[in-house]
Amino acid sequence: MKTIEFEADVRDSRIQVPRDENLEACHVKVILMWDQERARRSGMTATTFSPPVLKTKGYRFDRKEANARR
Repeated sequence: MKTIEFEADVRDSRIQVPRDENLEACHVKVILMWDQERARRSGMTATTFSPPVLKTKGYRFDRKEANARR
């Protein structure tokens, strides 16, 4: 897998990818990193995530089924 690194500003939840890389119709893996202090100073807000909710009322655990190899 080839890697490029660049910095960009996010505008309307979009990032402009450099045009000199031929990425048309390519599948890419994106990793976002940002400086939280800098974002806080510039007025950006961090997205908060709520914990997942699992409804377990009435669920019956079956150890045999859990250990079954399929």
